Amino acid sequence: MTNFPFFMVNKFGITDKTTARRRNVSETTPGLVQTVLSVNLAFGYDVEQFVHRLYRFQNIHFWTGSGRTEWFVVFSPITGAALWYLDYRFGLHLTNKQLAFGFFTPFVWWDGILWLLFFRILKLIFILCVVFFVLFCIAHME
Repeated sequence: MTNFPFFMVNKFGITDKTTARRRNVSETTPGLVQTVLSVNLAFGYDVEQFVHRLYRFQNIHFWTGSGRTEWFVVFSPITGAALWYLDYRFGLHLTNKQLAFGFFTPFVWWDGILWLLFFRILKLIFILCVVFFVLFCIAHME
């Protein structure tokens, strides 16, 4: 979730009902809260805890209310470093301003989105592995 006018922080949390959670957070948090991305994940609580621990130095507590411990400064070291490496490796000739945009963007926390998509893809890979294992077992039955 993102917050206006506090556009330099994003909320990273789990819920079963995104619309109700956004409304609840918006009612107890200063500013207007909007959902940036919502993804259905297996082991959502564990994913949330992983991200919270990994980015604990970016975690802020400016206000009280629902979800107050899940707000993070919008700084993306992983996606920024990846963009910087791709620029170096493939000679994309990005300007310093464009490279800085990979690290620090208002309203969107790129690393948060990266982790959501990563774990979503991991879920799909797991499902495919199970399907192929079942097919393998069926093909090799005697």
